[in-house]
Amino acid sequence: MSVIHINQIRKRLETLFRPYMDMSDQKVGTKSYEDMFLSRSLAAYAVHHLAGCEPEEAAASLVDGGNDNGIDAIYFDESEAKLYLVQSKWIHDGKGEPDNGSVKKFVAGIHDLLSLNLDRFNEKVNARQDEIGSLLSNAGLQIVVILAYTGNANLSIHSTRDFEDLLENINDASEILSWL
Repeated sequence: MSVIHINQIRKRLETLFRPYMDMSDQKVGTKSYEDMFLSRSLAAYAVHHLAGCEPEEAAASLVDGGNDNGIDAIYFDESEAKLYLVQSKWIHDGKGEPDNGSVKKFVAGIHDLLSLNLDRFNEKVNARQDEIGSLLSNAGLQIVVILAYTGNANLSIHSTRDFEDLLENINDASEILSWL
């Protein structure tokens, strides 16, 4: 992805999400603050774009932070009965892909979430424990897994295999999980 594309995406994310983004766990003015804002905003944008919700609602879906178990956003679209699970990676130079370790962590986090092993997550996820348990027990629920990143490369064969294994494991009886 070219620098101009990265800058256009950055500007769009700042416009949509700067007023709504919870950054209270970051020190203002640091490089990590801005990196975290961009990564979180990218996750919120994926929710906003795919679920069609308002930017404020998408920003509220973020669970990113320490002990997030690889999941940056959890959003339920009630009208479609879809649960969106998002991991995002802001790649500054627009080259490459998320590393396989990040993908493995995300996949493991999805397994933990779907198994209701919520003690492996941070307080943002645990605050939604009743909601998540209720959602996962509903027949007809569709789960959409999203890896959003600003790199220009397709995922490696190892990362692709991790997602394919997840699909095979979860969709053994019926198709309830998809990956974008």
